[in-house]
Amino acid sequence: MARKSNPKKKSTSSSLTIGDLISLADAAKIYGFDQDYLRQLIHKGRLQAQKIGRNWITSRSEMEKYVTSRKKTGNYRDDITA
Repeated sequence: MARKSNPKKKSTSSSLTIGDLISLADAAKIYGFDQDYLRQLIHKGRLQAQKIGRNWITSRSEMEKYVTSRKKTGNYRDDITA
């Protein structure tokens, strides 16, 4: 029986380059976000990442692109910069 893909999981790797790949855990530590929050961004399509095995991988350039594109709404944190 063929496995059905989960439509909720979005993984895009078009702009991920091998040289600056980082795990989601590392990205959370470096940029000061919670890992669960970054996963939500991936599922919403606001952060590009790729799931390899059971781990999410993104790039520093994608993280910086997200940080600079954020809008000041809700609980916006001024201490996070690219």
